[in-house]
Amino acid sequence: MSLDVIDTKARVYADARDRLQAAVAELQAAMDALKRDHLPAIKRHLRRAFEHENELRALVEQAPHLFVKPRTVVLHGIQLGFEKGKGQIVFGDADTVVNLIRKKLPDLADTLIVAKYTPMKKGLAQLSAQQLKAIGCTVEGTEDRVIVRAVDSAVDKLVNALLKSLGDEKALAEAEAI
Repeated sequence: MSLDVIDTKARVYADARDRLQAAVAELQAAMDALKRDHLPAIKRHLRRAFEHENELRALVEQAPHLFVKPRTVVLHGIQLGFEKGKGQIVFGDADTVVNLIRKKLPDLADTLIVAKYTPMKKGLAQLSAQQLKAIGCTVEGTEDRVIVRAVDSAVDKLVNALLKSLGDEKALAEAEAI
């Protein structure tokens, strides 16, 4: 065995890697061209879908009496109606909440307070409304809200993945704003 044999094999391997890299680059260029060709139509369809969603949302908002029991229905693969909002814990001054947790819930302080002395929203979410009130927190956004969403969101995932893969953050922001 000599270094010349290894050198020859290294050259063969390097050539194979170069051909592989060229094939991958060619594939990527073809995919980029396809994306560029199809993206305008996808954006138009996306914009139109948002328009229809907003129209449907307005219709549902105008007819809450149709969604008492059941609160949601699935029509043509689209779930619509009302659902309870998840809510969001809100507090004014973090230091005040931390001090109140230490005073009123000392056994839970390690669970509810991060070392930097900021209330932990995940931990606070486990408390009752009465406990939250005692430490100066309120829960907002639990009122009914209209929902309109496709039961099968594969298309939404595909569109978002496509827009993100293009690196076209502006187009994604525009599409989401519509």
